[in-house]
Amino acid sequence: IFLSQEADTAFWTSHNAQRFYSTFDTASRKMKSISLFVLLGHLSRSSALQFEDWMSLHGMEFENADELEYRRQIFLKNQPRVERHNLAYEQGLTKYAMTMESPFSILTDEEFTSQYLMESQNCSATHTSSGKLEAIDVPESVDWRTR
Repeated sequence: IFLSQEADTAFWTSHNAQRFYSTFDTASRKMKSISLFVLLGHLSRSSALQFEDWMSLHGMEFENADELEYRRQIFLKNQPRVERHNLAYEQGLTKYAMTMESPFSILTDEEFTSQYLMESQNCSATHTSSGKLEAIDVPESVDWRTR
């Protein structure tokens, strides 16, 4: 239905429009809730399959059901982090992408740090300064051929 501009304006500024928006908002909220429910169901099923695929890819078997579930939960917890990071990568905000196919996908941050990263080294690249340098006067130019 096409209305004239005046009729259209009158409709949208009237009480009818408020009822229309209210009905639309209620239906929209219900639809969003249903969509979210379906999406979460799909994601959890999809995530479970991804974990099983990961286990097959790496030939992983766990000692018991508790360890399996513990690693599955870490895997699921790491997924949003990898997705956020890769979104930042696509936007040029970071220099590398991450993947859930990595053997590190079932490790906590603490486990990864203790197993794969070195302790801080006391070297010129990592240690803090031992003191402040004194300001000295330097010439604007130096003829190094004469020095």
